[in-house]
Amino acid sequence: MQNLTEFINYLKARIVLSEIISTHVKIMRRGRLKLGLCPFHSEKTPSFHIRDEQGTYHCFGCGAHGDVFSFLQAVEGVSFMEAVEKLASLNGMTVPAFKDKMIEPNSGQDQIYQALEAATILFEKQLKLSKGFKAIQYLESRGILPETISQFRLGYAVSGNFLKENLSRDGFPEEILQRAGLIIKREEDGSTYDRFRDRIMFPIFDRKGRVIAFGGRILESGEPKYLNSPETSVFHKGQVLYAYSFMQRDLKKEQPILVAEGYLDVISLHQAGFKGAVAPLGTALTEEQILLLWRLRPEPVFCFDGDTAGQKAAIRAAERAMPLLKTGLSLRFALLPKGEDPDSLLRSGGKERFENCLKRALPLSDLLWQFELAQKSIKTPEQRAIFEKAVMSYVSNIQDSTLRSQYQQVYRSQLKDLFYKNAYKGRQLTSLKSSLFSSPGPQSFLDSEVISQKILIAVLLNHPELILEYAEDFVELELSHPAWVRLREAMLSKINDTKGLDASVLHHHLYNEGFREVIQEILSSQVKSLAPFIRIESDINEVKEGWKEIWGRIQEKKKLTQALLEVKRRFSEDMSYEAWAEVQNLQQ
Repeated sequence: MQNLTEFINYLKARIVLSEIISTHVKIMRRGRLKLGLCPFHSEKTPSFHIRDEQGTYHCFGCGAHGDVFSFLQAVEGVSFMEAVEKLASLNGMTVPAFKDKMIEPNSGQDQIYQALEAATILFEKQLKLSKGFKAIQYLESRGILPETISQFRLGYAVSGNFLKENLSRDGFPEEILQRAGLIIKREEDGSTYDRFRDRIMFPIFDRKGRVIAFGGRILESGEPKYLNSPETSVFHKGQVLYAYSFMQRDLKKEQPILVAEGYLDVISLHQAGFKGAVAPLGTALTEEQILLLWRLRPEPVFCFDGDTAGQKAAIRAAERAMPLLKTGLSLRFALLPKGEDPDSLLRSGGKERFENCLKRALPLSDLLWQFELAQKSIKTPEQRAIFEKAVMSYVSNIQDSTLRSQYQQVYRSQLKDLFYKNAYKGRQLTSLKSSLFSSPGPQSFLDSEVISQKILIAVLLNHPELILEYAEDFVELELSHPAWVRLREAMLSKINDTKGLDASVLHHHLYNEGFREVIQEILSSQVKSLAPFIRIESDINEVKEGWKEIWGRIQEKKKLTQALLEVKRRFSEDMSYEAWAEVQNLQQ
């Protein structure tokens, strides 16, 4: 054999692919066909096909495809040459040394890994010393426990050139430190300095658990708040997810994969028992990262902050995923309350409150629908045409023809429902806005009084066993339409029968009393998609949590309205700048 290419072809010819795969996948035979459950995504029906004759595998569920080398790289997290060496060893062979290596030599890669590991150890030590006291204080203020700090190997980078000086003394050349992204070279005089100074350090690991980069959070005021390692020969941020190696190791079968935005969000989630938490590294999610997630779960859940930036990040992730969607592979979105992120939500409301948010996670199709609905008015035919075009433009990006057809059917049905069924006779449709995407301007969907009222009525229509429990609130609720007031009276008249009354029986009674159209409008698919907890099949605790949230918003808005009236009254008496500023602040 003249070169490495010939050796690899010779090795591949001696390997039976199914024998290698069988160490990771239980293989079944159906005639000449060999198949099993795909190791790259969760499935119940085998769609992972192995062709020994061609030496290839293909999954008809997630599209994973390759040969014996790519299989080992994917399931064991090894490099191509490591896969070659392992397979050669299994066949009683060693990889000969060829002048023509086919791939680039190591070129100092081992030294780069060693420098990054040495830096991690140094950062860990500094965190435990007096210099790291303020960093420890900050982590404690965020509820991070000592054992979690150790698990994620968090550290502290002191000011100055401490890292460069220490690693240089340990024998690491500056060229290696620069290539590892640890130091920066000045253009003007060629001198070097530490990249990370006075920052809490978050090591970033590859799938084999090796440190390949860092994220650093500044402690004092200054920008940028977070600083990440640059791209290097061992770190390509679009192909890595923070905490993926921990997730691979600790994820339980029944747990979902959660995609958060920041390092501390991920760490807090792991600490709370959500072992499927990962995060992209300061950039928009890439196609490679989405495919990486789908290898382990068919519907990862995105948990983005409840602010405008979080909403935009969710939409970017959804748009990036559209061309990649396949039957059985999608995304869900748990948009958190305004001003909250996973870390703050866990600290303020505990695990239970966060789990309630996960239960209400939206399918990708609903997220896109609600986002467009929040941005656009639909009063006129022209505005409706713009809305329809915007929604359908997402669908055109789906490559899977079967799935694209399903999206088209769902959206056409929702458009019909939105434009015609939800309107009162003789009235134009109001411009409905989603609470999940509240923005300056027209009122958001769930914050609007009318929609909040609909949701609360819908809860009791579908869960009549709660009418007695919430009767006082229900009576106090100010309703916008006379028909809804009459419906409430009819529902409350059955308060003594609700113990043995299920939703279908209640609906039947109310239909007979002439409320069919009103009930159908209140229980429209649009309302169900915006408040999934109202559904009959929802867990009763989830329903109660949903009621409390909507009722709380109504009460908050009432207080805000009263406060605004009082401030305006004071302004009319005292037209000072301070009074005017108070009015403006409340109106925002």
